[in-house]
Amino acid sequence: PIWSKLAPNTNARHLMDLFKFFRFKKTQVDAQVPLPEAPSHEVTAQQQLAPPAKKAIAILPYNNLNYFKQVFESVLSQTIDGKPYSEIYDLYVFQDGLQNRHQNTLADYEAIKDLVLALLPESQFQRQPQNIGTALQFAYVEQQMFARAKEADANVNEETDEQGKGYDFCILLEHDFVLAPGYLQTMESLYQRFAKDERIAAISVHSSSYKLPQEVQEEHKHTYKVMTHDWGAGVFKRTWQKRLPAMQSYYKLLGNLAFEQRNHLLIQDWKNFMGFAKGSTSQDTIKASIDSAFNTLRITPYINQGTYIGVEGMNWNQTIYKAAGYDQTVNFEGEYGHAPELNQHNFEMMLTNQRN
Repeated sequence: PIWSKLAPNTNARHLMDLFKFFRFKKTQVDAQVPLPEAPSHEVTAQQQLAPPAKKAIAILPYNNLNYFKQVFESVLSQTIDGKPYSEIYDLYVFQDGLQNRHQNTLADYEAIKDLVLALLPESQFQRQPQNIGTALQFAYVEQQMFARAKEADANVNEETDEQGKGYDFCILLEHDFVLAPGYLQTMESLYQRFAKDERIAAISVHSSSYKLPQEVQEEHKHTYKVMTHDWGAGVFKRTWQKRLPAMQSYYKLLGNLAFEQRNHLLIQDWKNFMGFAKGSTSQDTIKASIDSAFNTLRITPYINQGTYIGVEGMNWNQTIYKAAGYDQTVNFEGEYGHAPELNQHNFEMMLTNQRN
């Protein structure tokens, strides 16, 4: 039944890769499909002639003006090699529709749109006509960012209306993750290192070391860690393409229900069927599971350059926020420099950790 729900134009190679994992996942987790070899770093003539990569940032606000303003301003102030971020990244804002039960926040909801349109062209702001929820909003934004426009690709599937802006890389930001100065500078270093490395699914500079002092982060800054949450994550188009078949299966289980009405038991049964551990049904957890199935790594340097500010939210309150130590976040203030290579031994150890 799962396979019948997949998109009709899904790449056959990706389907077979998924099938290999799902078929054997019931056995020991580290006895799966052979790990990919470290890629060659030679630049081919074709790569030298390839056009520059298209890169974008997408912010996904809802109705919290205070949070969004901090995130928006943190992006606008970013520089890369002393130049405005906008010389490398296009910036978009995608706002979900407002639920009826949140009509009391209408003023802030509308103020978010006004703030964006005061600083960005109208073409770089989109609002859903009705609320679709975080997971489906992420799905929509990723489709918009990564799929190719019909006029640019004759192979676009007309039935699924697969069209978009054709970016090669996109940083997806929720409305409650503020970038520290230097975030995009470090991301650019990571991008240059891993853009051609198909072992890597996603990159960020939000490390689980976010509470550690400056001197400790400085000492270990060129050590890599497994990414935990997707906050501030940059995703490669190749990752989106690989994930899509399984993600579309997951999206069908969500329906048009609000998060608290989601059939969590059904989704957990689906996770078990797919070979994943039962647990969280969030879209970022599902993506981490799928990335692991493909033997691809979600990576961050040891340093931290972002602050989660979501003290109040659907799944958060002040007690939980403080218990996690986000009120003690330390943002790295030094220079990260060039991202080092990731050798195959460390890759395999980190992948095992990520799978677990």
